[in-house]
Amino acid sequence: KGYALLDDVLQGGWGTAVEGEISNGVFKASFTKFMSVEHDTEDRAISPGPTRIILAYGTSATPAYHNGNRLATTITFVNDTTVTPTQSPTANVSLQLSNFTVPDEETVYACQAYDVADSLPIITTYPHHAIGFRPIDDTTASPFTLHHILVYACSASPTLGVPAACPDSGPTCTEIALTWAAGNGAYYLPDEAGILFGQGGFRYLVMEVRYDNPSKATAVDNSGIEIFFTAELRQYDAGVLAVGDPEYRIQGPLSSVQADCVDYCTAQNPSDITIFGSFMHMRGQGSHMQVNQYRDSTLVKTISKVEFFTAELEGITRASAVIAQGDEIHVTCDYKSAVNFGRNTSSEACVTYLYTYPKAGVGFCGYKSDTAGLCGANDVPLSHSRPASSIRDPVQQIAFGSGVTVPKNSTSHCALFTLQKADDYKVCWTVEQTNLILDLTVATTGWVGFGISEPDSGSMGGSDIATIEWVSGVPTVTDRFATGNTAPQPDNCGDDNWSIEDFQVSNGVVTGRLIKPVTVLDTQRDRPVNHGQNRIILAFGTQPTMAYHSSARLATSIDFFSGNQGNALPLLMEPYVELTMSGYSVPSTKTVYACQAFDMERYLSYFATEDYQAVMFKPSSKTDETVHTIVLYACAVNNPTFNSLINNPGESCPTLNSSCSEVIYSWAVGAGPTTLPSDAGFRFSFDNPSHYRFLMLEIYYDNRLMGRNPSQDYSGVAIGFTRYMRQYDAQTVAIGDPFLQIPETIPVTTMGELFSLQVNCPADCTRRFRSAVNIFGVVFQMHQRGKRSLLNLWSNGTSKAILSTEYYGVGFQNVNEAQSEMFPGDELHAVCSYDNDAGPETNIGRSADQEQCIAYVYVYPKVSVTMCGYLNERQSLCGYQDPVEVPQYTPNVTDSLPDLTFGNSSICTLTPAPPPVTMVPPTPTPPTLVPIPVVVPTGVPIPVTIPPVVNITSVPTSVPVAVVTEEPTEAPDGLPGNCVGYDVATKNDYIVCYIIEEGEVTLIVTVK
Repeated sequence: KGYALLDDVLQGGWGTAVEGEISNGVFKASFTKFMSVEHDTEDRAISPGPTRIILAYGTSATPAYHNGNRLATTITFVNDTTVTPTQSPTANVSLQLSNFTVPDEETVYACQAYDVADSLPIITTYPHHAIGFRPIDDTTASPFTLHHILVYACSASPTLGVPAACPDSGPTCTEIALTWAAGNGAYYLPDEAGILFGQGGFRYLVMEVRYDNPSKATAVDNSGIEIFFTAELRQYDAGVLAVGDPEYRIQGPLSSVQADCVDYCTAQNPSDITIFGSFMHMRGQGSHMQVNQYRDSTLVKTISKVEFFTAELEGITRASAVIAQGDEIHVTCDYKSAVNFGRNTSSEACVTYLYTYPKAGVGFCGYKSDTAGLCGANDVPLSHSRPASSIRDPVQQIAFGSGVTVPKNSTSHCALFTLQKADDYKVCWTVEQTNLILDLTVATTGWVGFGISEPDSGSMGGSDIATIEWVSGVPTVTDRFATGNTAPQPDNCGDDNWSIEDFQVSNGVVTGRLIKPVTVLDTQRDRPVNHGQNRIILAFGTQPTMAYHSSARLATSIDFFSGNQGNALPLLMEPYVELTMSGYSVPSTKTVYACQAFDMERYLSYFATEDYQAVMFKPSSKTDETVHTIVLYACAVNNPTFNSLINNPGESCPTLNSSCSEVIYSWAVGAGPTTLPSDAGFRFSFDNPSHYRFLMLEIYYDNRLMGRNPSQDYSGVAIGFTRYMRQYDAQTVAIGDPFLQIPETIPVTTMGELFSLQVNCPADCTRRFRSAVNIFGVVFQMHQRGKRSLLNLWSNGTSKAILSTEYYGVGFQNVNEAQSEMFPGDELHAVCSYDNDAGPETNIGRSADQEQCIAYVYVYPKVSVTMCGYLNERQSLCGYQDPVEVPQYTPNVTDSLPDLTFGNSSICTLTPAPPPVTMVPPTPTPPTLVPIPVVVPTGVPIPVTIPPVVNITSVPTSVPVAVVTEEPTEAPDGLPGNCVGYDVATKNDYIVCYIIEEGEVTLIVTVK
């Protein structure tokens, strides 16, 4: 391994340990790199989204010139929303060249025109938003390659009906709609924006494809681009603003140029615009490029820049800037020598394509001549024009490789949360080598709280909390922990679990940085930052020091390592169905259960002839703030109550019985989505009674604090389906007391005392299972008095805890991941413990003032039993109709609750720090990504339900999956990891396999 400049700073870079061997002319090695860097300008961090990588090799033992054995490309090690969207498309359209014959020229431009309505006629009636796109590369077996694709929007139907060489002046349709360049995969727009097609938007397009053809070969090609659409219009219309010299008018030769989009032009925008992406374009002589935002002649920020430009690897990069009316955007380009400008590859370019929402007032802005600026179809007045040869912006020094330290890391992900009013608590975050960095912006002038909860609960009890308070006007952080819904106690162990920087109050808002180690020493009072979803709690108050937060509190979740907020959902493979209440009137002064039934025949297009599997669930985007819990039941239509609720919400919810006997999804405030394992799904069938067809949506509304007038509610569940059947059918088994019939009274308890119930699923029942099952998830259901829960699996006299929750939270009933195998004849024991020191005594029942003890266990393959537990004092429930003669309820708990691992205030468990990271590849083997090909003929109408795009697999939490946009390659010789093969000099001569674990990426390379 080696760089052109060796790194003289050890921390934060590449591991010094390399394991490798040479055998039969092939070099194999594994090495480790930290994903984040501290303050070292000779290291690069690995961020979410596509990571630009370079590959090279040589025949000498030490680094020497590679003789052309080199390649620049990308790998997505960590997903973000630009490569994995949170909303699935409802349709897709492929724009492909129709058998274009690439001529024997080194550089080739091909153009073809399209009417999107030919493939998606619905846009002529109902506008759609384009929310993403990806390349269709037909050149993999050809001697030439794709360099870039530009899609232009036209105001009228263009004349190019068949592919042809583009005119020298470029397409006559000059508004840019989409951009793509080699080395990049799919790209998705932010959730709040889409490119409008149909009435008021685009319809006619011209696609320009550039080929690099150094061998001057000739062959037929059908490359292009696939666009993903949604019928559910987003908040903003997005657009592309070309800034700089988009018409190639700068007169050279020049070695540095600057082209400005001046205040005169941005004043024509309909409002402030947000920039979320930047595609910077130069050619082979380009060396450095930057895009700056100015306001009143003052630099506001650098929107994007590249210090070491390469024409081999352009693409859309993440950007974040708000351009006010009257701001200016300056584009500066530097070259290795003096160059001329034009469309051909022997000339140069200086333009950036900025993705914005809302759409800017013009499509082009920048240089036209030394006496006239470009502003859409109009010229900028002479008084605002500037020559391109005059570099007005200060030259920014190149930071990378300078050997100087850089400022503290900036946070790379943000999420907005609503506690009392819209978006009043903003969290931005990044993970450095050993620390979680949080930048908080909270709409208060008082104290602020942030906490990490128990992974299986999410309640305040069991939380590691930091409070930022104002002591004599000075911001002070206190490390705290909570054991219940009471004031959290100070953590006096002295291990500095939380620290702060730069906290201040300004204009009614608290801002500052909160820092927490990823690993902890005191496991009784501190929580580590885990891979996957971390349950967090937020709160604030108006007083300077901590006091009761009232309603200014929220439980939610964030994946700090991948950047996903708790409601993020991977791209679905097929229909994306939302089942919602049809305008239910929420009462203003009470809590209430409301239900609505659904026949899936109405929602699944091919249901009459094909089966489907449900593989993902999350709350609908329309979910109202009064919703406390959502439960989705699988049902059979055989009673009048159910029939009356089909597409008609009401409060007469059927109880759990033969009509609705299985819970397939459960959600409560703050919980995230549920994704099934890659080999299992809930099977839906039109006419097979052993599968599902009818669903019952039950929503529990808590409107006591809201006190609102009745509102029309459309809350519900979003479900992802696939028609490509997975290996196993999944189901849930309700363990405990699903019929709510235990005759036990829950007494008033003393402080610190718990009252427990235990209900078993006996061996006589599980012997009816058709085979062994895999348990992959558990949801416990108790009410307000619920404190602890335990689900034990007993096999051959030995118990294993499937799920043990120390601080149960009724407001966070999420599906908790589990990994256990259960055999016929094993037993499941459910233990529910209640804290009732506030009284009064209560019993088991359905209302919020009563209690419950149910564990919904997610399993595959499907078994013959959907419920197991208490029926009466003589019998145990085993399915709906056939009990077993074994009483399995006892108020005397035989399965002991384990000792608390968190919250013991009498001791400090300062365990030793974990050992240093060993630079060897980890052993777990994540599942192989399974791409499913999409074949869509050009010009063929696409149904609203799209074919599968990619099969996102689930993995154990210890090995977060990294979904690559390239074609996966099988790991060589059984090595673990996701693999990508590259053609540096010959086919698949450089293979990269990678595993992400504990903040590091391990790379295993195989080079011929």
